[in-house]
Amino acid sequence: MYAGVLDNEEDVLSKPIMFFIDEPETFLHPKAQDKLIDSLNKISEKYQVFITTHSPYLLKKFDTQTQQINIFSKNDEGVNSVSDKRELNFFGVSSPTIGEINYTAFGVNSVEFHNELYGFIQAKAIDEDEKNYFEKEFEKWLVDKGVAQKKDYNRLLKNGEVQQEQKTLPTFIRNIIHHPENPHNSYTIENLEESIESLLNIIKTIKLDS
Repeated sequence: MYAGVLDNEEDVLSKPIMFFIDEPETFLHPKAQDKLIDSLNKISEKYQVFITTHSPYLLKKFDTQTQQINIFSKNDEGVNSVSDKRELNFFGVSSPTIGEINYTAFGVNSVEFHNELYGFIQAKAIDEDEKNYFEKEFEKWLVDKGVAQKKDYNRLLKNGEVQQEQKTLPTFIRNIIHHPENPHNSYTIENLEESIESLLNIIKTIKLDS
């Protein structure tokens, strides 16, 4: 049927066709998954295709105009639930990224996604004022957006001494990620989740203002 659909694109079928495919990524190399999703996207131009997946590679070519994501989950009590429609479009033309996919589809708060969010938002701030390239000025910008500056960051100086500075949680985590040579700071998974949520809220504000 798959080959027939592709070979007879101009034929009018008497009944609608829907494809239900369960975890098609199984045993497929990422490059093969990429080719598979191209074929499924072609089919979906005329017919409905439903896919269940745990693979971020299958979502890499997600199209917000024609496709949607629903999250199926089970809580600690064993109750199943289905989320509302979610879209992968945090970064505009740069979307979707692997970090964005893992967060949106699978609920994974990753360092990669935090880096993507922080870099995207700082670029927007720099567009407003080039001074926001510098950490001190960008911190002021974040505070103006409602992010509290309450984390004690221990900066490692060139002479080996440690200098304590107040930072917003996003910059606190960003600095820890980018300076692994500094062993004087740490963050928790809960910190990472909170920081990602605050950065996402800023992006929502930016989109509303634009």
